[in-house]
Amino acid sequence: MDGAAAEEELKGLTESVLAHWSLPASPAAVSGIVRHFLLVREENRHVNLTGLREESTRVAFIRLAVDALSAAMVVDDSGMGVDLGSGAGFPGLPLALLRPRQPWTLIEATKKKAAFIDRMVQDVPVPNVVVVAERAEAWARTTDARFSWVTARAIGSLSLVAELAASLLVSGGRVVAMRGPGGADEARRAKPALNALGLRFIGASELVLPEGQGARTLVQLEKVARTPSRFPRIGASLGQF
Repeated sequence: MDGAAAEEELKGLTESVLAHWSLPASPAAVSGIVRHFLLVREENRHVNLTGLREESTRVAFIRLAVDALSAAMVVDDSGMGVDLGSGAGFPGLPLALLRPRQPWTLIEATKKKAAFIDRMVQDVPVPNVVVVAERAEAWARTTDARFSWVTARAIGSLSLVAELAASLLVSGGRVVAMRGPGGADEARRAKPALNALGLRFIGASELVLPEGQGARTLVQLEKVARTPSRFPRIGASLGQF
């Protein structure tokens, strides 16, 4: 299958999945989502952006782009969003493409990955995205920005995600942590951390990715109280309660 045929196949898959999930998307958004993935796929031959090197293009697309889009079932377009540890831009870039009027900030500490995302923002293009090449805990301690949504897909424990996210949220803002099948149990175990951070667990949406490509739990946390100024911490204690 040549490049044009593969691109059309992925566009059709994207449209089908979004329709199944009742998520509206413009043709431009679908094209941008596929283009972003294909650029990641090409760059991954030279720079380690993701661990998905041996999988077929279709399988890798489901595990990266489609997986990212699943967050849109609980993340709406109200307020600003920030994606922590964005890696190659998942889920932040697909969400920003899906909601082109919603501002998104993508945080990635690895300079090569952040530089790649910045190029994608220009090339795709995604004008509603700002890229920050900094560790999330350091940036959270210096920025005045506050967000309605914080997403995190590939960051350690849920307690760690909560600590990085809590001070970045407006009152009533939400964290959407993309976890594996045990996400709801993890949220219950993280209750002491959530209490300390001014967050509460409000739900866990479970789904199965298309074509048997794994299960996902979208753990949702809400900011219900002020986060103490000592959070997020810097150093070995980060995420340990």
